Amino acid sequence: MKLWVVLLLTCVAAAGAVKAPESGFLFTAPKRLQTGTNERVCVKLFNLPGPGRNVSLTLSGEAESDISSLQVEPIPDTVDADGEHCFYLVVLRSASIGTGQLALTIANAAGLLFSETSPVSIKAFTLVTLIQTDKPRYRPGDKVLIRVISLRYDLTPIIENVPEVWVTSPDDIRIAQWRDIKTSGGLIQLEVQLTEEPPLGSWSIHVKTTESSETKNFAVEEYVLPTFEIEVKSPTHLLDGERTITVDACAK
Repeated sequence: MKLWVVLLLTCVAAAGAVKAPESGFLFTAPKRLQTGTNERVCVKLFNLPGPGRNVSLTLSGEAESDISSLQVEPIPDTVDADGEHCFYLVVLRSASIGTGQLALTIANAAGLLFSETSPVSIKAFTLVTLIQTDKPRYRPGDKVLIRVISLRYDLTPIIENVPEVWVTSPDDIRIAQWRDIKTSGGLIQLEVQLTEEPPLGSWSIHVKTTESSETKNFAVEEYVLPTFEIEVKSPTHLLDGERTITVDACAK
């Protein structure tokens, strides 16, 4: 469940004895922000005409001087005075973790100015790196197929180069390595060809990302694939016009 920041501010402008209609806005954003992500926020306007409207968002730590990001978003003139505009708030990976402050300022060319601040919770960037092989055990001479993907907290892939991937034998010798690997849609696919006489035992795949390191093991063994026999019994002849036949299959 997402918690939301809701800021509502109205202002009454007066000229002589004539009362002008109220102006204001309603701003919505997640109460919990995740570093290294783009969070969707929206501002609903109430009698706030253009031109020259813009929204300024300042994200800081508990101390207002600890500014993590400052973002200015222009509101297009095509948005009505009572319209709504949505955009993405960029939360940097370097943002301070813990309780923070989200300060909002909305202004237009006519001189109207609104400001408000709300507390938010800033969570650390979370990264899950998955390493897969096409099978858990290999024989000498086999080809090892490797797949690596890194996911954010919302299970969307991270589209950025992976600093390093390497494979080690049971005696911790690097057999293969790749650096600054470009991903395809967040996915990396690699392969390692085993020799006819590789060291037997537990091999390891190591992945180093910008946030952490992960390892997955696979076995290289001398083993014989299990054998089995299939016996099929079918009729020795078929009658003309027969539409179905009965066949017995036995595996052992």
